Amino acid sequence: MKSTINYEPRGDRVVVRRLERPAPKPGEVIVPGSMQKQLDEGIVVAVGPGLRNRLTWLIDPVDLEPGNHVCFGDFAGSEIEVDGEKFLSMRDEEIHGRRPIGPPKVPLPMALM
Repeated sequence: MKSTINYEPRGDRVVVRRLERPAPKPGEVIVPGSMQKQLDEGIVVAVGPGLRNRLTWLIDPVDLEPGNHVCFGDFAGSEIEVDGEKFLSMRDEEIHGRRPIGPPKVPLPMALM
């Protein structure tokens, strides 16, 4: 189990800190707080060990780790509070994808292969 907070999720659960919406820039229309849609992106802060495979009885680990930038659905997960801070606890399957960390990989030109 990997964690950057004082909380250990069970099974294939992943704890995510939802990203904050950036402040509006000058000239942008300001939408009231009640009408704003929450961002569907966050940073993984804790990962469970994974679920047990029913055929092999081995644990299939979750392929995320703390620090990954992930995207998820509008109604994904349950809101939890740990040490006064709010997080989302969701299953691994509720996460749509993750953004790679670092510069994008550029394919090599055919001449260099």
